[in-house]
Amino acid sequence: MPHISTDLARSFAARALRGKARIPSVIREKMPPADPFTNNIILTTGDVAKAALGTFLFLPVRIPLALFVLLAGWIVARLCLIGSLAEDIDSKPISGRRKVFRDALCSPMMSLFLWICGLRITIVGKKAEYEEAPILVGAPHATYMDFMLPAIFKCSGMSKEENRSLPIFRDFLRFYQAIFVKRNDRASCALARKEVLKRVASQSDPWPQTFIFPEGGTTNRLSLLQFRHGSFAPGLPTQPVVLHYPDDDEPRDFVTCAVESNHNLVSHFFFLLTRPVTRMVIQFHPVYRPNEVEQADPDLYASNVQRWMANIMNVPALDIRHISYHRETRE
Repeated sequence: MPHISTDLARSFAARALRGKARIPSVIREKMPPADPFTNNIILTTGDVAKAALGTFLFLPVRIPLALFVLLAGWIVARLCLIGSLAEDIDSKPISGRRKVFRDALCSPMMSLFLWICGLRITIVGKKAEYEEAPILVGAPHATYMDFMLPAIFKCSGMSKEENRSLPIFRDFLRFYQAIFVKRNDRASCALARKEVLKRVASQSDPWPQTFIFPEGGTTNRLSLLQFRHGSFAPGLPTQPVVLHYPDDDEPRDFVTCAVESNHNLVSHFFFLLTRPVTRMVIQFHPVYRPNEVEQADPDLYASNVQRWMANIMNVPALDIRHISYHRETRE
């Protein structure tokens, strides 16, 4: 029997759904147990009624307050960036008064922003210190609000290159010294890995911890995609961070921003803002310390952490990559 990659199987599956291909049995066997890229909300009459009520009760309060806090945080970030060269932001960690303002003002403002939007965050466990784990790996990556988590926990993060051009948010990302990467560009991914290695290797002038979502894109939380190994290339201890939304599961998952959805970004935020609360649990797990074999093999290290976290989440660990899926299904 010829070897059939899961990516190829996923490609056939997507084409079959569009009526462009039949799925041979040998490929059907390789299809993942859950589609990680689709989230279709099925609204009930109660959901519509609650959203209508929330439009009058919550939206008029939340939108102006959230915008005020977001703009106030942006002003702080913008003022602190004045006089700093782009090369300095990329080459050395922010220090002095800029760091004080960032940690004392911007991080609490990000937490307040999410609270105003209705998120009630419960933290389980404790974030490790830099000396214990310079890199934090978060999963599942399901919503665009995840980009605020590195700021809330006073970490730098990794962001797709397209976010560099977003008004307001680009200044937050620069202020927190995010690593920008073009996910479908091998050279850019190599540079991002090199930057991670540089930051964790800096001893005399240490960087903040790096908070990375190694799936490389958003999913529907029904499985865990193959981890990209940039977080694991240094071979250093990492701390797994598992995110959970107790009130949001299929078929009414208002949190997830999956690749394929029957709702857009505007409706996603509309349903979040019109709900009384959205519960979110952030669980810091014990630091994962790689053995010698894992230190020498980033792919093995990434795979083992992925499967460990998938077991915690009680979901399947897939050998599908976010970028590979898009390349195959859009041909």
